[in-house]
Amino acid sequence: MTLEEVRNELKTIRLYYSDKKRFDEVFKLLPHKKVKVYSDGSHYIGIPHTTNAAAAKRRQVPEEEISVLEESK
Repeated sequence: MTLEEVRNELKTIRLYYSDKKRFDEVFKLLPHKKVKVYSDGSHYIGIPHTTNAAAAKRRQVPEEEISVLEESK
């Protein structure tokens, strides 16, 4: 991590703690309870939960029974 990256991180942390009350209030409003979080090593990605309407409508095709007769020689 370079010195410039460290300075940027510190600015972000200072900004958060200088206005922590407002950030906490806004964070409570976010729909973060049903989120899948993925990480690629250096970044985190949160994908909110969605329902798949197409999956609920999909019907299973009934299986067809096949019988095999043995032939005698």
